[in-house]
Amino acid sequence: MIKDYFKDVSTKTEMSFEEMKSLLTDTSVDDKDYNRVVESNLKLVISIAKKYVKSGLSFEDLIQEGNIGLIKAAKKFDPTLGYKFSTYSCWWIRNQIERAIYNKKNLIRIPLNKMHSYFKYKYNPDELTDSEKTKGEKLEQEIPSSYCSLDSPLKNREEYSILGDILTTEENSPEDNLLKEESFTLVQKAVESLPQKKKFIIKYRFGFIDGEKHSLKETGDLLGISSEAVRQNEITAFKLLKENLSALEIC
Repeated sequence: MIKDYFKDVSTKTEMSFEEMKSLLTDTSVDDKDYNRVVESNLKLVISIAKKYVKSGLSFEDLIQEGNIGLIKAAKKFDPTLGYKFSTYSCWWIRNQIERAIYNKKNLIRIPLNKMHSYFKYKYNPDELTDSEKTKGEKLEQEIPSSYCSLDSPLKNREEYSILGDILTTEENSPEDNLLKEESFTLVQKAVESLPQKKKFIIKYRFGFIDGEKHSLKETGDLLGISSEAVRQNEITAFKLLKENLSALEIC
């Protein structure tokens, strides 16, 4: 069955960026159009899924999860930002696969950005810098061999009832606090008023897009720019946000 799938995928031709841009920016874009984008990138899912074959999930399951990630990428991709769909979809495919592995093994709920670093260390070692290898080795020691549930009751911690309470209780940075003000609707409107790239960086970094926060490096990799460039754009974006929101006496 898997051989038949590979044979079918091998017949699909990759869509050009211009063709994809024309398709996805059309106001009448529908599921049929998204399906065309997905079908033209199925080979990418297979190549990424191969890196996770020792994860405990079957190859078929890895491909299925990767395809779900690819579908999400197709529906969220904005070709007007200028970066390649393959670069953008790569993150969504890996994220979906890693979440499936993460949930299947019932891992202790450590932050997703740490899990991403760990999975990269385990399944994509060729892409690592020396510092990332060191970080991966450290994370491997942090992750217990016998996993515990997020809902495990805790002893001697009266202020928390379950493990999940601790892991979701973190001190917020000033930027986090800004984005979590009570007047959240106004903040969202202020974010939408930012220049295109800065708007995307803020939304992606702080979870407006997929509900997860992302590091400077993850954001930079997605946009094809350095972490420092992301940081500088972010600083400028927050200055603009604070100027707009201070006028409304929100911050």
